[in-house]
Amino acid sequence: MSNLRIITTKAVLLAFMAASIACAADNVISPTSVRIFNLVPDARSGALGGAYTALGDDAGCLNYNPAGLAQIDHCEIPAGQSQLFNKINQYSAGLVYSLRDIRIDNFGDPGTLALTYNTFDQGYYPAGDENRNFVSNPKVKGEVISAAYGITVLDDEYAGAFRLGATAKMYKEELLGAEYNWHAYDAGFLWNASHFPLSFGASIQNANKDIHNPARERELPQTERAGLSYGFFDKQLNVSADCIKAISDDLRYAVGAEYNVVGPLILRGGYRSNDTNQNNLTAGVGLCLKQVDLYFIYAREICLDYAYTSFLTQGDVQYCSVTIKLGAD
Repeated sequence: MSNLRIITTKAVLLAFMAASIACAADNVISPTSVRIFNLVPDARSGALGGAYTALGDDAGCLNYNPAGLAQIDHCEIPAGQSQLFNKINQYSAGLVYSLRDIRIDNFGDPGTLALTYNTFDQGYYPAGDENRNFVSNPKVKGEVISAAYGITVLDDEYAGAFRLGATAKMYKEELLGAEYNWHAYDAGFLWNASHFPLSFGASIQNANKDIHNPARERELPQTERAGLSYGFFDKQLNVSADCIKAISDDLRYAVGAEYNVVGPLILRGGYRSNDTNQNNLTAGVGLCLKQVDLYFIYAREICLDYAYTSFLTQGDVQYCSVTIKLGAD
C-alpha cells in the first residue's frame, strides 16, 4: 500500500505540472518559427536521423521525449553549436540535475530536472509556401527557454520501468521590429524492459491551441512521436526507429544506429523522410572520454559529438555538441 501511495503521489504531481503548463499558452507565433522547431541542437540525435524518442538517455532527450530524463542519475551540462543551411547559427546550453541526491523519506525516486536555453540568428531561411515552394524570409532572431521534469513512476523486476516527463517552453522571436511570444509544452512516456535492452517511447511536442498570426493563419508544429530502440551486444550497437506525425503533414519516419567501434569512438548513421518527401541520410561521430579529471572538476564522462545531414533543397546542417557528465559512477 505504501508503494502504491508513492506512485499515485508522483503521478498526480506530474499531471498537475502538465495541466498548469497547458493553461499558460495564449500568445502568437510568426510563420518562420514553425520550421525552426523542426531543428534540434543535439549532435547525437541529429546523426541518428532524429530516431531518439525511445533511445534518448541524456540531455538530448528533451528534443524528443522528456521522459528520458528519468534515466539520468547524475548532473549533466550540455552545450552545442549548429550551422543550419549555411545561413543560421544556433547555440544551446543547459543543466540537468538528478534529485536523487536529495533524500526524501517515503517518497522514493524524486526524479530529474532540466533547464535549457537555445538561441538562433537567422540571416536567411528557406521556408516553404502553401505549394511547398521554398521562399526566403527576412532576418530573424529568436530564443527558447525550457524547463523539464522526468520521473520513474514504477520500476518492477518483471514489468520493467515506466517513466513520465513534461517540458514547459517559452519562445521569443524578433521579426521586422515586431516581437512574438509563445508558450507550449511537451509530454512523454517511456518504458524500459527489465531483462533485455528494449525500450518504447511516445511523446507529444509543442502542444497548444492554434495560433493566429496577424498576417496569416498558421498552426503550431504540434507533433506526435512513437519509437522503439534495442541494444545489441551489451548495448555496443544501439538501433532505433521513430514514427512522426506533425499537424498538417504526412506521416514520417526515422531510423538510426550507433556503434561503439573501439574505446571511446562511436560511429552513427541514420535515415529519415522529411516534410518535403525527400529522403535524407545522416551521419556522425562521437568521442566519449570516461573518468576525466579536469583542472577544476571531476567528470565521469565527457562526450564530444558531431553530425552532418543534407536537406536536398535547403542545404546542409552541421551539429557540434559537448556533454559533461559530473559525479562518480
